[in-house]
Amino acid sequence: MSYLRQAILLSLFVVLVSIKGYTQEIDLSTCYTMDAIEDREACAGNIIFDALITHLNNDTNQKALDSIDVFVADFELYHKDGEQIHLIQFRSDKGGIMPIVSDFFKMQQPISDLIKDYDKTQEISWGGAFKFQKNNGQFTAKPIDKVTLERALQVYDTYARFPGCKQKSNEALKKCFHEKVNNYVMRNFNKKMAGGLGLQGRQRISTRFKVNKEGDIVDIKVRAPHPKLEKEAIRVLKLLPKIEPATYEGTPVESLFALPILFTVQ
Repeated sequence: MSYLRQAILLSLFVVLVSIKGYTQEIDLSTCYTMDAIEDREACAGNIIFDALITHLNNDTNQKALDSIDVFVADFELYHKDGEQIHLIQFRSDKGGIMPIVSDFFKMQQPISDLIKDYDKTQEISWGGAFKFQKNNGQFTAKPIDKVTLERALQVYDTYARFPGCKQKSNEALKKCFHEKVNNYVMRNFNKKMAGGLGLQGRQRISTRFKVNKEGDIVDIKVRAPHPKLEKEAIRVLKLLPKIEPATYEGTPVESLFALPILFTVQ
């Protein structure tokens, strides 16, 4: 679900946001007067998101976040039967963000006390992923896609290890991993088949995949100029040998990788 579609769910609420030590009511009544649902969605989404940014930029939170200039975060919210909004999932690549964002969603009254004619049988959940960046001392934010989010959230004690990679530092392991995966794929990929598909010149196949906690290749996604090239890329990636998974605090963790396959058809 897009952030714009998710925003209409937020329009049901009047959120109370802590700003510089006191509680301020964010009024969405203007949004309710708009005829088109798309306009109401955009209006409510902008107001709520601006309120979250204001919360991050208040005096107290600015001090707490003084050492952080950029971070990514995603969240999932849930509401049912006139309760408060519950923050049921939140992830960020920086510590210290969770308590501040959590406080924002706690500062509100139950919806049943605020909105007339609310259907209390309605059950809703929504969320989004964003990159927050400080400009002139103030945070701004923009939506990001899932791949960008997952890459940013990947924090390892030890990088995934391809067979034969014996380096000790993560930077060296990362370089070895990508070189060996790329060499393996290029050795096994049938590049000649592209000539029979009517393709000419330089070709690019975008792939991404995960190494799960067991060291298996899973969740392969491919985009190529021709469906047969996509199938070939998937075939080759499935041939990759067992990989020693990345670890965090001594525990194997899943990791996400992106691999472009580049070649030229003569």
